[in-house]
Amino acid sequence: MDASEQYQKGLEYYNEQNYDKALEYFQQAAEQGDIDSQYNLGVMYKNAHGVPQNYAKAFEWFEKAAIQGDSEAQYDVGLMYQLGEGMPINYVKAIEWYYKASVQGNLLACYNLGALYITIANRPRFTF
Repeated sequence: MDASEQYQKGLEYYNEQNYDKALEYFQQAAEQGDIDSQYNLGVMYKNAHGVPQNYAKAFEWFEKAAIQGDSEAQYDVGLMYQLGEGMPINYVKAIEWYYKASVQGNLLACYNLGALYITIANRPRFTF
């Protein structure tokens, strides 16, 4: 079974809320570089779907997909940096990832990028 088939199987199990099986198939596909599986593993770890909530693992999987150009993953990496989920808050990194997602048309990233700029502009002594 190739990564695409593993992803599809994982998605079927995920939609049935059989998270153990979904995790198994997503993991196999993600390790082969499947972007959608990497992103879905991030979602599972961030939202505690069938696994204990683990922001560090969520970030790891989101970042793998983000590096490959997935705009939703780029948005989530930016959001985790902005909120400090699993790491210290880092507005500069949040802006970098929001920008990457926004140039691909991710509207949530566009909104958060603008809102973050406004937030930063209203803080004295913040430097990039």
